[in-house]
Amino acid sequence: MAQLVVMVIGVASVFLTIGRKDQAIEQSQTQISELRQICSDLARVVGSLGISDASQTAQLQSIDKRLDRLETLR
Repeated sequence: MAQLVVMVIGVASVFLTIGRKDQAIEQSQTQISELRQICSDLARVVGSLGISDASQTAQLQSIDKRLDRLETLR
C-alpha cells in the first residue's frame, strides 16, 4: 500500500513538473511575441526619420515603457 502511495505521489510530481515547464514555455512565447512587436515598432520609428522629433520621442517612450513592463514580468 505504501509503495502505491509513493508511486502515485511520484507520478503526480512528474505531471506538476511538466505543467510548470509548459507554463514557463508559454510565458516565454508571449514575451518573445511582445519583444518581436517592440522590435518591429522600433524599426518603424528608426525608418521614419521624416516625422517630427516630438512624435519620435513619444513613440520611443512608448517602446521604452513596453520594454520595462516586459522586463518586470521576468
